[in-house]
Amino acid sequence: MLDVSDVGRRVSVRRRVEGGLTDVVGHLLEVSPASWKVLRASGEVVAVDPGAVTAAKVVPGAPVRPGRAVPELSPGQLQRICGAGWPARETSSIGDWSVRAHDGITGRANSTLAVGDPGCALEDALERVGAFYAGRSLPPLLQLPLVDRANLALADLGWERLHTTVVQVAPITYVVGAAGSHFARDDLRAVVEPVPSSDWRALMHDLDTGDPRSHLAILTGPPVVGFATLHR
Repeated sequence: MLDVSDVGRRVSVRRRVEGGLTDVVGHLLEVSPASWKVLRASGEVVAVDPGAVTAAKVVPGAPVRPGRAVPELSPGQLQRICGAGWPARETSSIGDWSVRAHDGITGRANSTLAVGDPGCALEDALERVGAFYAGRSLPPLLQLPLVDRANLALADLGWERLHTTVVQVAPITYVVGAAGSHFARDDLRAVVEPVPSSDWRALMHDLDTGDPRSHLAILTGPPVVGFATLHR
């Protein structure tokens, strides 16, 4: 059977349903006495009743389709790449950890990327994280991969998971090719700009209305960015 140490891994869960048995295959997002949550490749999150489970195990990753392979990266490496694409105005370090703040705009830019060795005892690192955010009137938040075993130690210390973000990757050539074939229509015009236009900003569903300039500063922070708008 599975337990909290398997969260983040690809699993196969066999459960009883009306009429027989069925398998749920995907990445394990959550394990609790009331429910297991499994993310299927389709993006669907399936809630499984633990009482209906007859068998469950960790399984190898799914085979990659031709043309869709991406470089092999550890979960920690991928987190750092994502962080570089969402740079906060203020950063500090605790060993390998990156402590970030950006006026409270977005959780990612106001959390500590807790990947790697903080260079001190976990309790001491967490105390320093708390002091950093308390000095800025922000709640202490950590960001780390589900498969990182530090999650277990943090849970023992009373830290709770607020939410899970699913990170998906694909090779640029495949994405561009798929988009090109899908949008090859005379009534569509694609524009890519180095800064978000007013049209682009109007469609951003979670743009911070209280301080849009600070939010846009995060989006335009990396050295090379592109903002695509499709006009019909």
